[in-house]
Amino acid sequence: MQLPALEALNDLRNVKHADKGLIVAATGTGKTYLAAFDVQQVNPKRVLFVVHREQILRKAKESFQEILGGPDSDYGILSGNHKNFNARYIFATVNMVSKSSIQERFGSTAFDYIIIDEAHRVGQNQGGETQSMYQKLLNFYKPNFLLGMTATPERTDGTNVYEYFGYNLAYEISLLDSLDHDLLAPFHYIGVTDYEKDGEVIDDKTSLQHLVSDERVNYIISKTKYYGPRNKNVHGLIFVSRVSEGQELETKLNQRGINARFVSAADKVEDRETAVKELENGTLSYIITVDIFNEGVDIPCLNQIVMMRPTKSSIIFLQQLGRGLRKYKGKESVTILDFIGNYDENYMIPMAFDRSNTSNKEKIRKQIISPSISGVSTINFEEIARNRVLKAVSKARLNDMKRFKTAYQNLKDKNGRETPMLVDFEKKGNIDVSDIVHKFKTIYDMQTKFEDNPLPQFNKVQYSFLDFILREIVVSKRPIEAWILKQLFNNNTLNDKTILSDLKSQISKYFL
Repeated sequence: MQLPALEALNDLRNVKHADKGLIVAATGTGKTYLAAFDVQQVNPKRVLFVVHREQILRKAKESFQEILGGPDSDYGILSGNHKNFNARYIFATVNMVSKSSIQERFGSTAFDYIIIDEAHRVGQNQGGETQSMYQKLLNFYKPNFLLGMTATPERTDGTNVYEYFGYNLAYEISLLDSLDHDLLAPFHYIGVTDYEKDGEVIDDKTSLQHLVSDERVNYIISKTKYYGPRNKNVHGLIFVSRVSEGQELETKLNQRGINARFVSAADKVEDRETAVKELENGTLSYIITVDIFNEGVDIPCLNQIVMMRPTKSSIIFLQQLGRGLRKYKGKESVTILDFIGNYDENYMIPMAFDRSNTSNKEKIRKQIISPSISGVSTINFEEIARNRVLKAVSKARLNDMKRFKTAYQNLKDKNGRETPMLVDFEKKGNIDVSDIVHKFKTIYDMQTKFEDNPLPQFNKVQYSFLDFILREIVVSKRPIEAWILKQLFNNNTLNDKTILSDLKSQISKYFL
């Protein structure tokens, strides 16, 4: 991953003369090392590495030291607990370097190279603020180059992450592609049937007393033991829906001899770090949390993720699953246990694993009934859990206009605000081209629907030709026909003998 990304960053600076860029890569693929390698090849006088949580700083600093070397005095942390202002490489929390007093001390040109970790946070304002801490930082400092890194650039809050980095997407690799390239530990996902009593199944409205009833807690423990890893070897992370649920679950697990600790946003940074250290050294078997560990925490030893909350967003689902995918000595794989109740959004589970981004319900059902994923990772559903997901798929409005509008705007952001074409959706969109054709007939109709400015007008013949191309070629069930048409364009005339000969050479090229 790092080699092509470094080449792309060099191309941004030296060919396109860009002063900022964005890297999109799954958690655990080595973005911090990538940043250190790029600093090595740029060799700036002074560097600022910015994160939103203090516990990330130390590991980022260690990664840079491993790559860049040099005396310890070259590296410093600037946070609530550490005040190093003079180091060549400063690793800082965003709330520190966005303060007016700190900015005045440094000056706007103090850093040649600035790195923003978890760059999707750039637009997240605190209550009542006109601009976020990241925006204050970006508006003040004037580096020669600004690098943003994130695993999830698409946001539900309307933030256009690409805009902050000049629409310069240097490199992108998804979680599924990262698994293909053996950059992450393989996972074994099991969709587990959630607890049911007297015909009542866990859903969005379930009261706390049922979420952490003795029966459900015992049921969850039995499933974690059954699917593994075994108790003495487990390093687990449990996601729950509510703070009160996490607190009660902590009590009940400890009562049953399972060392667990609940952490939330209310806990101090030091307390969270202590919990992580205890999980790593085996003092704890589980950390229980709500959403604070979705991102910005590095626990490579994790070998079990337990999801005890509904899937409301495929982004969050993949963030939480991805917590355990970082490679670690002695870890062969990570087990993902997803307790599936009667949630309307259950249909997002198979869609999160599907590269095609299709809304075709028949294809999604096939992915549930006979799941497939490349590499040695596996996806399985218990029978009742499978039926619940299939039911959710049947009820889901996958052809909803909102889904298409969101996909269009996300791609337009990624495209530098240029009007997206079909080829853009094929290469880097998150919606299937055939879905566009079935919903709008043509890409022109989709553009007309979502663009603010008027588009050039087609006459009847032009529109008919576009309609024909899309219906008969773009979404053709027989790609060979499109290939033959392409040969006809190039050669004017073709005969059966030429077609068969060319096809045989193509087959030899790709399959023999």
